[in-house]
Amino acid sequence: MLNKPLGYACSRDPSESPLVFDLLPERWNRRNPAVCAIGRLDRDASGLLLLTDIPGLVHKLASPKSGTKKVYEAVLDKPLRSEWIDLFASGGLLLSGEDKPCRPARLDMTSEKTALLTLTEGRHHQVRRMFETVGCTVLCLRRVSFGPWRLGEVEEGSYIHLPLDVFSVRSEVMRVAIPPRLACAVLTRDQERYTCSTKGDDIARRRAP
Repeated sequence: MLNKPLGYACSRDPSESPLVFDLLPERWNRRNPAVCAIGRLDRDASGLLLLTDIPGLVHKLASPKSGTKKVYEAVLDKPLRSEWIDLFASGGLLLSGEDKPCRPARLDMTSEKTALLTLTEGRHHQVRRMFETVGCTVLCLRRVSFGPWRLGEVEEGSYIHLPLDVFSVRSEVMRVAIPPRLACAVLTRDQERYTCSTKGDDIARRRAP
């Protein structure tokens, strides 16, 4: 899990540098399958970005059918209005240039001009476009959670290893087989180190020496 800074592209095209993959250890960029992002963030957005080299995990989490919740913190140029809560939750909000309305979304107002928006889909520039329909411009956008994961205190430009525990691997959202190469991965949970071993698609964890 990476805390993506502003200005970095979720791309492997050198012409779009700087890239989020520049923030990772060089050896990770030689992995096969290649490390990729689960749910891209635009260059002008920051926050939680999941990265993996497990192709099945990308599909399971990024697909709209998964219903995975993503929460974004938005700073707006105008005060929020309470009627937008029902509008965003209605499932009838139509974005410019589209003929299919957005899925119901949850809007929580945290101050006069800041809000948390929870989505279960990921259309192009969706958060910004949703607020544009009500006459607002998003000045700052940050993803603070993705499914069960929270950005927490991960510093900007830094990353942490996420544990592949029983919940995350065997839930309906993430039912994927864990490749053998993860058998000796060192994972972090609550600042304690564990090793992870696999048997079939089950996970067994033990404290690392």
